Amino acid sequence: RDIVRAAVEVVSAYALFAFWSNFIREMIKDAEDYQGDARHGYRTLAVILGPRQVRYVIIILILVMLSFTGFYDVYLFASDHVSAIYIMLFVNLPLLYLIYLVIKSKTPADFKKASTLTKIIMLTGILSMVIFTLVLKFNW
Repeated sequence: RDIVRAAVEVVSAYALFAFWSNFIREMIKDAEDYQGDARHGYRTLAVILGPRQVRYVIIILILVMLSFTGFYDVYLFASDHVSAIYIMLFVNLPLLYLIYLVIKSKTPADFKKASTLTKIIMLTGILSMVIFTLVLKFNW
């Protein structure tokens, strides 16, 4: 029963990470495509709010993601220091840098950099499954 509960918690954490990181990336892409979307009459959040306001929304989304990655880092990996350190270094720190990039973003090229970093964060988050599995298998 405990194994099933733990498995559900881990799968839920990764599903939430996948959804939320993709949502952030889509919001950044909307900000990147703001001018073209506005020109064609699309009603994206970036067009409705404007590029400056949508940056605040993106930052809030990133902060929410940081809060639950931090929570899961402590909750799921309390006795697994290798995975916890990996998440801190390769997911949470890049998320903090992503906030900086979004704050500084003014042009589509700036948002493109933020979008690329988001893809890297998604990849490192997924790769944490490998680290987590190795820790379980070899009892690191």
